[in-house]
Amino acid sequence: MSCDNYIVLSYPITATTPQYGQERSDITIEPRKQIQNGDSSNTFRVCMENHIGTHIDFPKHFQSNGKSVLDYEWEELIFTEPYLCDVNLESGQLLQADMMEKEIPDKTDILLIRSGWSKKRSDKVYTTENPGISLEFAHHIRNNYPSIRAIGFDFVSATSFLNREIGRDVHRILLNDGNPILIIEDMNLDLFKEENRHNYIVAVFPYWKLEIDSSPCMVLAVRNHSK
Repeated sequence: MSCDNYIVLSYPITATTPQYGQERSDITIEPRKQIQNGDSSNTFRVCMENHIGTHIDFPKHFQSNGKSVLDYEWEELIFTEPYLCDVNLESGQLLQADMMEKEIPDKTDILLIRSGWSKKRSDKVYTTENPGISLEFAHHIRNNYPSIRAIGFDFVSATSFLNREIGRDVHRILLNDGNPILIIEDMNLDLFKEENRHNYIVAVFPYWKLEIDSSPCMVLAVRNHSK
């Protein structure tokens, strides 16, 4: 979804939202108050894992004492120098630095990777054969781009389901609490155009401001009229 002033870079959570390693989510919805039962209104209890749909991982995901969603101020989740890279990735393939066709600008504070895997989001392979991030690429970003504070992409996880141990180490490298690079997984990057990136800032809004390791989120590219 987009308009002249913003582009939505996240997916809504639905009953069919894909979940890592599963064909669909395990969301449960339990009616609480119900008008048909004589209550004054309808309410529901919704139960789901916090790593579902478009979501953002914080250091606490792989560090017991790492910073949680609650430890971040809203302004820390606003990025003024986004950079979008298009990289074609196959099933289980791990992103390497030499796959990047262009040099990442030094000022980049959020790196967005568009692999084309969003086209497979309704297929089982999206969650069971997804590409991921390599150790080499994680170290490359960590060592060469100190301004990057977040990385986001259009596949379900930085961890390929076919290379899980590598993916865990990638999370540990990126989420290092000394200088964390936050991870935004399962983004909708179809409408974001690299040539327009200078006109937008990217803002991330976690649904839950709690002492937890991750949260589903809304991500917006908002037109920056000051540029």
